[in-house]
Amino acid sequence: MTRARHATLSVRPSDGYDNLQLAARTEWGTWLSRFQWDHFVTFTFDHQPSAASAKRQFARWLSRLEQRTQRELSWFCVIERSPAGLVHVHALVGGTAGLSLAVLRALWRGHSAVRRYDSRKAGAYYVTKCVGSSVDDYDLNLVAQGVK
Repeated sequence: MTRARHATLSVRPSDGYDNLQLAARTEWGTWLSRFQWDHFVTFTFDHQPSAASAKRQFARWLSRLEQRTQRELSWFCVIERSPAGLVHVHALVGGTAGLSLAVLRALWRGHSAVRRYDSRKAGAYYVTKCVGSSVDDYDLNLVAQGVK
């Protein structure tokens, strides 16, 4: 069983908010990179939803994936806004190694960019790039990775 680790930020309040944001995003990325991810996804929408609606649509997509895989999946998702204010979703997903990119794309209702997760790239850091600024919501489920 994988155990969650605690991280200590080495930033003082006097270092300023920007440095604290950067340190928090870096710690999130470092922590997330310790897990086994199979896919990195970005989802956008034909019509702009609220952040709550985007999260519900992501949950429905996960439900369709879990029906396909017949098991609970691991995931970390971020609902964020682009500089133009457009809501979109970035997520890391585990437990989907046996599914093709086409299947993951087909189960989303909207526009999608789906890639195999490559731990040598910065996907775990990319999904946290807006934590503390333009992120409307983020959530995770690591049960399938042995973390409760």
